[in-house]
Amino acid sequence: IKKLKKYCDQLIVLYPFEVAWYAQRGLAVSWIGNPVHDAMQLFSAVEQDKKNMIALMPGSRIGEIETLLPVLLNTAQLIQKQFPTVQLVMPLARSLSYDLLMTVAQKHNLNDVLKDIRLVRDESEKYTTLAQCAVALSKPGTVTFELAATTTLELPLEMEVLLPLPLIPVKRL
Repeated sequence: IKKLKKYCDQLIVLYPFEVAWYAQRGLAVSWIGNPVHDAMQLFSAVEQDKKNMIALMPGSRIGEIETLLPVLLNTAQLIQKQFPTVQLVMPLARSLSYDLLMTVAQKHNLNDVLKDIRLVRDESEKYTTLAQCAVALSKPGTVTFELAATTTLELPLEMEVLLPLPLIPVKRL
């Protein structure tokens, strides 16, 4: 807080609840909006029934996909073997192409696993699907906020926690 007061004339925050918190500490603060917050308002007020579904979320950048997609696909393979009734879904960022996913999957001989996962590209369907998932395996970031708004339990990959399955090697980012 001391450094913010020293170096910031006006603080612009990501979430509306932050305005009061920073203002109470003597900072000039504004919230001008957040597209994720706005999109999630529709889903945070609606209680969704959780389904026997797990979201696999490899990130939105090429480097994240190259690193995390193989980990998630290997995890998906284990989940499918031990829990065959669990539906696996992969909500995707608009910036990602199916070709990129398939290229990375093929590089690791996991293209058959990817084909068994339902890919979700539409933004409104993405949030509805996330709200129905019991759990999500993800890279922390914007998705953490999205999952919190849908009350879906997030298991961040960087914590090396990936369900009570046999040990799965995870590369720490």
